[in-house]
Amino acid sequence: MVDFLATDFQGRRQLIQVAADISAPSTFEREVRALTEACKEFPDAAALLVTETEAPHGSRVPKGIGIVPVWQWLLGC
Repeated sequence: MVDFLATDFQGRRQLIQVAADISAPSTFEREVRALTEACKEFPDAAALLVTETEAPHGSRVPKGIGIVPVWQWLLGC
């Protein structure tokens, strides 16, 4: 299950998954899986993973999922 589904005033949707630490491969996979599943239900929504850490070295981020540091997200991306 994804953490947030946000809609702006223009009707654009964004799926937001929040995880403090995605450096462990199992955590990274779990968080990405939640976004991937939510994207099936809301195919028009942009998908974003907000985190304090980087993805595990060598991990593959599926197409259409963005990863952004929490500080950058808080400042407005």
